[in-house]
Amino acid sequence: MMQIPMSRAAMMAGAVALALSAALSPAYAAGQIHNNHQEHGMNGTTTAVPAAAPQELLSAYDYPTTLTRLVSAFEGAGMTVFARIDHSAGAAAVGLGMPPATVLIYGNPRGGTPAMLAAPALALDLPLRVLVRQDDTGATRVAFHSALELVRSAGLPDQLAAPLLKAETLIAATVKP
Repeated sequence: MMQIPMSRAAMMAGAVALALSAALSPAYAAGQIHNNHQEHGMNGTTTAVPAAAPQELLSAYDYPTTLTRLVSAFEGAGMTVFARIDHSAGAAAVGLGMPPATVLIYGNPRGGTPAMLAAPALALDLPLRVLVRQDDTGATRVAFHSALELVRSAGLPDQLAAPLLKAETLIAATVKP
């Protein structure tokens, strides 16, 4: 597994995006915020692509235990953890404070390749990612984007999400006591 160094600008952008995501997700889910992302086709046409709010779970474990349990669960299920992005370490490297926050990039080519072959742009979102973070109260939260929503946003049939959905079930089971 590799550590990915990040520039100060990238870390700041990530921290701002994380803060906005956490603050806006309930409003987005309640329909108070509308996403106007557009996808541009080869013929110049545009279609709206809704961005789903991340799903977030409260972990029954502390931050380091949750992170270790997730890595073990992924590897035990035959997935690969391709990278670990430690945002709090990156922030510390430039003299900024940030609660523990790590993104794990993980997957299995058997699950993602068929979807990427059907919609090559899905390679921007695959392999899958999960954010493990400690909130202001000290609780550990785990967030990820729904594989079903990723596949649907690419205009693909739901059955292409089936192999990817196994990871979501694994995450939920791993953070429960």
